[in-house]
Amino acid sequence: MNPYEMRLQATGAFNGSFSAAENTDEHFQRCWAEQACGGCLNSKGCSWCPYTWSCVPNEYTIPVLAPAFGGNICPHPDERWEVRTRPLGCKVSSGTALAVVIAVLSTLAAVLVVAAAVITVRRIRKSERKVISWEWASRWKQSFQNRFGRADPERDPLLSPPQEDHVAP
Repeated sequence: MNPYEMRLQATGAFNGSFSAAENTDEHFQRCWAEQACGGCLNSKGCSWCPYTWSCVPNEYTIPVLAPAFGGNICPHPDERWEVRTRPLGCKVSSGTALAVVIAVLSTLAAVLVVAAAVITVRRIRKSERKVISWEWASRWKQSFQNRFGRADPERDPLLSPPQEDHVAP
């Protein structure tokens, strides 16, 4: 075998390991040929639409989020969020998966808020300085009443205090 033939054989092997990317029509035909959910999800880049029993191409990076990016993922508009994708399987729709993720994250956020509130209350109670003192409120009220001459009529005595007669000696 001469060097030219060896080089040609190596180039052919090198080119054979890289296949040309399939176009959109070939991808659609490959997915559309599948007639069951399991076979559809085993095909790379395909997702299953359960209402129309159709296997459709799904080229999104995160296949579960395909309905958020494209409304025409499935043939029928009502099954947009019911699409089944490869990581989840045939029994979990993308809408259900997203609802579960949102519920778990919101529950974790609520638990963190409650935990932060409990920790804050415990730290306040453990501190030795007075955090809440209502003395300022009573002092402010008295100074306000004295300054503007407005006393609390409910606290005034019903009878006036006895007046002493001062007699000059």
